[in-house]
Amino acid sequence: MKRGSAEGGRPAGEAKNPEWRVIVDFLRRADQALLARLARKMVNHLCWSGVAQAQELLRRFGPPAGALGGFMKDNRPLAKSQAEGLERFAQAAFR
Repeated sequence: MKRGSAEGGRPAGEAKNPEWRVIVDFLRRADQALLARLARKMVNHLCWSGVAQAQELLRRFGPPAGALGGFMKDNRPLAKSQAEGLERFAQAAFR
């Protein structure tokens, strides 16, 4: 008889957090810029895959509507986002 749950053969008493959460938690403490970059890539991938929640997440945390008004006229960078906004974005992307 095989011991374990339906989740990849883990013992029933083991924590249910996926293994990738360890990496996200490590990046949250060690390199928040990399975490924000990975979160943005993950949300973009989910948008391309047709996940509606990811599209809403981009709208909520993206640049303000007026910031892209002259987007096609000038090739200028947008203002940097605040660090606390990036942390909330990363948290929402990996929940």
